[in-house]
Amino acid sequence: MCSDWLKESTPRAVYAHVMNAHLIRSMVSLVVAFGLAFPAWAQVVRIQFTSEVTTVTGSLLPGVSVGSIITGQVQVDLTHLPPDSASDPQRSSFWYYGGGIPGYIFEFDAGSQHFTLDSSNAAEGLGIVPAIDGINADDADVQDFVARNAGSLYGAHLRFADYAAPFTLLSGDYFPEDLNLPDGLANATFTYSDFLNPDAVIAKVTSASLVIEQETPCALLLYRVNASALSSQRKRPLLATLEAADAAFAAGQCEAAFNNLRTFQNKVRAQVTKTDPVLAEHLLAGSQEIIEAGCAGD
Repeated sequence: MCSDWLKESTPRAVYAHVMNAHLIRSMVSLVVAFGLAFPAWAQVVRIQFTSEVTTVTGSLLPGVSVGSIITGQVQVDLTHLPPDSASDPQRSSFWYYGGGIPGYIFEFDAGSQHFTLDSSNAAEGLGIVPAIDGINADDADVQDFVARNAGSLYGAHLRFADYAAPFTLLSGDYFPEDLNLPDGLANATFTYSDFLNPDAVIAKVTSASLVIEQETPCALLLYRVNASALSSQRKRPLLATLEAADAAFAAGQCEAAFNNLRTFQNKVRAQVTKTDPVLAEHLLAGSQEIIEAGCAGD
């Protein structure tokens, strides 16, 4: 069963398992990504965690022993994710392979040392692996974040897993909106390991938080429309309405901004729902959240 494999697999096995499945799609994704123009608005996701070391094999992190505390964070810039990073019905609800694209950073502090791993995930002879992988299986939900510096044999692996049905760690194909960290915290682990040897430092994650940082209220919606498979003709009116809403927010004209968002919702229902109901659901829910949040001072 999938859950048995997920529970028993080591980071090395995880990498070997996903490498072949994602190799072709990763390479295609890179070709697509470098030719895309993304919106300029900041759209950063931060996942911060604290973990307690349970296993130490080898001297990979000087001064770290069982009971040591390791803190860290994963930072993902959504504006640098390829639009086809999501959705593989046979395996993953979400995956993203960095491939040198800036925007994915894995940091952790082991007490005496602070590590920052890049998003290239490239090391000679170790193949191509996804940097972010959401596995929506029959008997478990799993969300993985992995990173290593180019040319290094050492890497970090942060995993949240939900083995308790009904599985609610992953509610859909959209990162980060569909990721529910609390439901995966009981089985969350952090691992720092040598990918060619069994040496590893393993820690149980004791706390974690996810924060979405937006430069404008509609930044995530703008990203979703831009990164969607909608035609340019259908994107333009949606983007224009969102940009008008952000301009109104910037001018302190909240009601005008909300009216633009309601207009946006009507356009989504008319132009998106039939062709991409999942995208429409996220656009409608995201815009409604902004409306219901109100404006400061209301």
